[in-house]
Amino acid sequence: MGRNHSKSYSFGGTIGFGLGADIFSKAQTIGGTYTYTTGNNVEQVSIMDINGDGLLDKLLLFNGQVELYKGYLNENNQLLFNNEMHIIDGLQSLGESSSKAHSFGGEVNGGDALPAVFASYNRNSNTESTNKYFEDINSDGFIDYVNNGTVFFNTPDQDGNPVF
Repeated sequence: MGRNHSKSYSFGGTIGFGLGADIFSKAQTIGGTYTYTTGNNVEQVSIMDINGDGLLDKLLLFNGQVELYKGYLNENNQLLFNNEMHIIDGLQSLGESSSKAHSFGGEVNGGDALPAVFASYNRNSNTESTNKYFEDINSDGFIDYVNNGTVFFNTPDQDGNPVF
């Protein structure tokens, strides 16, 4: 569970050619379209058991540092987060993914006579990659961090705070 900050950009265009005399008519035209879209998603808040105590913890990305607020159970067995903040050493991100998309299309429009013939075609290609994420890679009960294929193992300090 978490909260993200996303940005995406898109650009594209259409080109068409007509055969008829009426320049305002789509009759007797042929054309093509292309659109490119790219995006980036950065995790801002994440809820997970990062210290291996069996309780969910809250992680916040703030000013390039990851802040940890440990989870605890109150007298009514409700999960709460400690007000005491701990900066996680060796961690500057909570997760990141990117995406790219290409869209191609074509269109043929027949004449004004009935029955008129119209046809179009669109093809979309999407690629998404997650290059920064959490996963317990070595199955030791502590969530590790993967950054572009490099694993940073979570080795808690004497107070149970994660260190990467």
